[in-house]
Amino acid sequence: MCHDFYIDSLQWKREFFYDLSGKTIAPFVTSGGSGFSNTISAIEELEPDAEVADGLSLGSSQASNPGDAVSEWLSSIGLAA
Repeated sequence: MCHDFYIDSLQWKREFFYDLSGKTIAPFVTSGGSGFSNTISAIEELEPDAEVADGLSLGSSQASNPGDAVSEWLSSIGLAA
């Protein structure tokens, strides 16, 4: 996923997304503090027929060693064993 401020560009949205109907979107970001901002609502608007799973936002202190957090997150949303 991109940094959340890029999601505000309408042109970027149109170029990146395509029909993900029936698919699961698992959003994640690394952030120095802004988290998801408007990213989740933008994805839900662009992909109304897709499932948007709970996202993972890693702060800068977690970004250098995200393994455990990512594994736990993927398990919690049903995308890993």
